[in-house]
Amino acid sequence: MGKILKNLSILQKFLFINLVVFIFIIIITFFYLGAIQKNLINEKQKNHTNIITQTILNLEKSNIKLNEYGISEFLFSKKSRFPYFEKLDRVIFFDEKLNWIGDTRSIPSSTLLIEELTEQSSENNFNNFV
Repeated sequence: MGKILKNLSILQKFLFINLVVFIFIIIITFFYLGAIQKNLINEKQKNHTNIITQTILNLEKSNIKLNEYGISEFLFSKKSRFPYFEKLDRVIFFDEKLNWIGDTRSIPSSTLLIEELTEQSSENNFNNFV
């Protein structure tokens, strides 16, 4: 190896050393990503499983029918809106035949919900004082 490096020009030595360093960094990166990727996937899976479980429980508790009208009623009702739907990009609802029946892209943003709830609570407080 020493004889090979002695015969190379300065540019070739520089490129060879860079190649060795980058190969070393790539190997370390693959080991790091391999170790941490499982934890990242498990965290997302736990969050999604929790959201799915809570959604199923709320659908059963509210006696919502799994059709397009029932799901849209569920998504737009103020009582059953889920703040943790905001943490996900999109939640899509399907029926038993895997036909699309609704999704969370049709829900108003959480800021609108917060404004509505603030207005309602201030009206209730005003009515309680009168």
